[in-house]
Amino acid sequence: MFFVSLLVSHHIISATIAAGGFHTALLDESGNVWTFGYGRDGQLGHGNKLDQTQPTHIIGIPKIIAVAAGEGHTMLLDEQGNVWTFGGGRHGQLGHGDTQNQLQPKRLDNLSGGVVGMSAGQVHTALLDESGNVWTFGYGSHGQLGHGNRLDQTQPKQVNGITGIVAAAGGSLHIVLLDKEDQAWTFGHGGAGQLGYRYQDQTYPKKVDIAGIVAVAAGQNYTVLLDKEGQVWSFGSGSYGQLGHGDTRDRIQPKRVENVPIMVAVAAGESHTVLLDEEGNVWTFGDGYNGQLGYGNTENQATPKQIEGITSIVAIAAGCSHTVLLDENGEVWSFGNGQYGRLGHGDNKNQVIPTRIECIPSIGLPRRGSNTKSARKL
Repeated sequence: MFFVSLLVSHHIISATIAAGGFHTALLDESGNVWTFGYGRDGQLGHGNKLDQTQPTHIIGIPKIIAVAAGEGHTMLLDEQGNVWTFGGGRHGQLGHGDTQNQLQPKRLDNLSGGVVGMSAGQVHTALLDESGNVWTFGYGSHGQLGHGNRLDQTQPKQVNGITGIVAAAGGSLHIVLLDKEDQAWTFGHGGAGQLGYRYQDQTYPKKVDIAGIVAVAAGQNYTVLLDKEGQVWSFGSGSYGQLGHGDTRDRIQPKRVENVPIMVAVAAGESHTVLLDEEGNVWTFGDGYNGQLGYGNTENQATPKQIEGITSIVAIAAGCSHTVLLDENGEVWSFGNGQYGRLGHGDNKNQVIPTRIECIPSIGLPRRGSNTKSARKL
């Protein structure tokens, strides 16, 4: 959801689609950003609090190379490694040293340049710099900022004791990191087992006992990992079948998702999971109440199932209760909960099958190593 977020790669992260709690952000091939959906905290970046039911171009910003979306805030990364944030700031998740909302993109002056990756949790944020350090800020109630305490942070603060990080994913109240040795680290809320090693909270990063990981994603109270063999592992809350193991049990340790082909990307929403296989097919499971699984119905699904009728997908994103896909031709498809216009179809209707978003320029294709068809270490 706000949890989007699959961030993978051992390179600069270049995410072109982001699904937030109730809004969506797209990056076109010219570096322009388009947003739509819920706008009442300013998360659409248009200088007002209006909802938008169709993609609307954000003006007055430099060329952008990546986008990320939280529950009610949005982040942009420009060519110079600067981060721009806007939307809800109640817990300091915008990083500007205060708790005010921002209706337009504002550059982070206290961490200028050198950022290569970013992830938005529900109301917290993580940034990766070019040296492999992690900086976090926002809501810290369960230790999800990794500073050994439960305090909020209104400005970026480096997470001590860990380096060589190449990817991050923000869940509701936890964060997952991936280091250059293909090792996953977690911290924050652990109540459903989403940390992979305990049910208690963890206020600083700790390794998950699984090797060879190349991509990470964090949902509301669960975690999804992709290994270098293309196998998917999940743990945490399974209440809607979002772990993909055929049941609704919680799990405290990584368990392999069975009966799926080789996968190359993973994404986690509030309670639904999206996978991309090496042939460009999309598989989903978990909460289907709003049609976010794309099967033409509103049923939950406890095991991975392929979405029929759509192929050649290169990037995936999962929001609170909606899903966004990018195909190899730069076309964007969305489905699930349409409230506030977050699907971009000019209305507030739900969509139970992938539906193409009209009237936007071609979205720039992510390069290998981002949230695309290539989640492998290159």
